[in-house]
Amino acid sequence: MANNTPDSFEPVLVSALDPELQMKFMALFEESYDIFFNEAEVERAGVDTAEAAAVSWIQHVREEVSAHSIFARTMSPYEKGDMRSLLDVVCEKFNYAGPDITKYLIEVSPHALLWERRGNSLGPKLTPIQLIGNFAWSCELFPWIMERYPWVFEHKLCRTKKPHLKMMRFYASQQISNETVRRFYELYPQGLREKDSEAFMGGFPLTISMSGAGVPDADTFIWMAQQYPEAVYHRNNRGYTVLHKVCSTLAVRQLNLEIARHLGNAVDAGVPTRCTPNVAKICRFLIAEHPSLIRQQVQGHGYLPVHMLANRCNRPLVQEIAVLLLRAYPDCVIVKAGKFRPELSSVPFIQQVYPLILDELAIDEEISMLFHVVESMAKAAAFPTSRTTSTDALGKPSVKASLLGSVSEVFRSWTNLRVSDVLTARKQSLNERIADTCLLFEEEDRYEDRYDEFSGAEYLEFLSVTTFNDLRRGGDEQHAGREDSDASSSVINHHEER
Repeated sequence: MANNTPDSFEPVLVSALDPELQMKFMALFEESYDIFFNEAEVERAGVDTAEAAAVSWIQHVREEVSAHSIFARTMSPYEKGDMRSLLDVVCEKFNYAGPDITKYLIEVSPHALLWERRGNSLGPKLTPIQLIGNFAWSCELFPWIMERYPWVFEHKLCRTKKPHLKMMRFYASQQISNETVRRFYELYPQGLREKDSEAFMGGFPLTISMSGAGVPDADTFIWMAQQYPEAVYHRNNRGYTVLHKVCSTLAVRQLNLEIARHLGNAVDAGVPTRCTPNVAKICRFLIAEHPSLIRQQVQGHGYLPVHMLANRCNRPLVQEIAVLLLRAYPDCVIVKAGKFRPELSSVPFIQQVYPLILDELAIDEEISMLFHVVESMAKAAAFPTSRTTSTDALGKPSVKASLLGSVSEVFRSWTNLRVSDVLTARKQSLNERIADTCLLFEEEDRYEDRYDEFSGAEYLEFLSVTTFNDLRRGGDEQHAGREDSDASSSVINHHEER
């Protein structure tokens, strides 16, 4: 702690207590030390016995600390020469202690959250606040701590080892509630700007939320992205953007369904899938609000986000997102990419829907051009009337202005009719044909697709390229983001042989 920290905030060594208090504290500390350490001990003791022991222990801790508050600031020898506080031990055994006694000890001595273990141990000098981050259940305390003791997360120890990122890893595995995450970052918004360089599930809170077995709530994801938009442009250690990840999630194979079919078992229609409206909502947000992500490629492979879902265009939600991506970047079909994902121009669904999208875009372009001309003609017609010259007396400029105004009005009327009666109808027809095409390709997943998994030499080649990318990146992610490769620089002639 800093040199100017009041004595009442500093830990007290057990040897500094009077002999009677020493005996009481050591008895309490040893009882806490000996409480069930892991699940195996609980199984051996039996659940009922373990719960009874935990209740008795928690009550004893509360009674002793209530009678002697100095116990909450006392540090005692632990194993391997460490000196630890009572809060340290309780946080390490949080699964048995629970939130109530942990909150109580924090309220008595909140500064104990930042006391590092002291001694000769070669292990990391952990603090109770970091231990709280080791359990999903205990991470639910973070908003409570942040609301009452905001200086804890602003301390240099929490800036170096960021416990809230551990919370996000639990959230990515669907072990933390949306309410906990939202509330914490409302209280600690700068946490959304903090990141780590962990190879597995690293990055900003936003990107960590998409890196686990679960999928974040779309509204929570969008809120986080709106609070700190730069996090959207972060790339993981394999060079993928968050849009790559979301598109890949939409197209992830349903292993349970595949295994059931392989074994000849009945397929349960209720098997959960990650291709959900929730994920599609995240995808729509990224496409609409961060369109530059659409052109970002995976370094070394050239994959665009649309490549990540091209082999699952039988799914309605995938079809919808694929159409949005094709509309936003029609030249994507001629982007050369790696061989571990299907070439876009070879995907039957894209072959059928792509010409319709081009026609649709041409109509949009014509509508935009017509209204631009209408606006320009209106400005030109109004321009001469704003000036007074010597020729005004002759009436020539006013006649010209009147004539140009009439032409402008006629063209505006014709444009409105063409857009409403012709172009809008054509666009509606194209939308219906696109919808019919989607229905035509809608079917169950098929897993004989060679792009579902890699094997043998292909997989080794994939790993070699990925390893090369990791070495090339050198662990330095400071230049990731907006400077990442843009697909527009990699467009090739679509007639070129693969």
